[in-house]
Amino acid sequence: MRRKMLFIKSPEPPAPSAAAPPPSWPSGLFDNIAPRYDLVNMVISGGFIVYWDYRLRRALLKAGAKAASKAGPGAGAALDLGCGTLRLARGLMRRGLMPCAPQARLVGLDLSPAMLAAGRSRLTPAARQRILAVRGEAQALPFADSSFEVVASQFLWRNLSARPPVLAEIMRVLKPGGYLLVMEFGSGQRRIWGGLYNFYLTRLLPRLARLLSPQQEGYDYLVRSILAFPPSEAIAAEMRAAGFAQVEFTPLTSGIIFLHSARKPDG
Repeated sequence: MRRKMLFIKSPEPPAPSAAAPPPSWPSGLFDNIAPRYDLVNMVISGGFIVYWDYRLRRALLKAGAKAASKAGPGAGAALDLGCGTLRLARGLMRRGLMPCAPQARLVGLDLSPAMLAAGRSRLTPAARQRILAVRGEAQALPFADSSFEVVASQFLWRNLSARPPVLAEIMRVLKPGGYLLVMEFGSGQRRIWGGLYNFYLTRLLPRLARLLSPQQEGYDYLVRSILAFPPSEAIAAEMRAAGFAQVEFTPLTSGIIFLHSARKPDG
């Protein structure tokens, strides 16, 4: 039986004011790197980004199918939080995993107008009709309570100035029984592949990024944010403290990446 997932059908909400980024975040970081963001990510990840995207898409569809089966017809609204260049949504469209209804929407929200513009420019005409891109901040989501069955984010968590307020907002916009999926780097302080990954992260990645992008400061920030990021156990504890249940995390690529999942309790 083919999995189905329906997406939200709401009009675009107004954009809220911008949230303050982490102190170490270079001004205009994502606006500056938006034009070559996808290309550079493909190269510096050694192509692993393709596999990571696949794992997040699969988890999103599985969670959406579970939520929709309990909520009944018309359920399955999903939010891609920190959607960047809409890579997740574009991947769903390319592989025919979006529903057949022409009015269905997958909502992507991001703070960077340049990232959203870059993503919109890469949408096919069909995708432009079915992917809703919204500028907004994670700490003040411009959506009504209980709007979504699934909220997913990819490589956003390190860039948040404070995670508890964002978790509270996600809890608010999720329907009871809805799912949260977070894909993020593991802590760069953990030795991986006998230290080869750590050497690549701290020594080679900045040099490679310098060759690919003029925005070297942005990729220096990437390294700093990975090294400073807490271990997955701490992220899971924050989700439990926010009221989420069934909190789990799965290491990918030897723990370079972790996929976290959690569920909003029923009722």
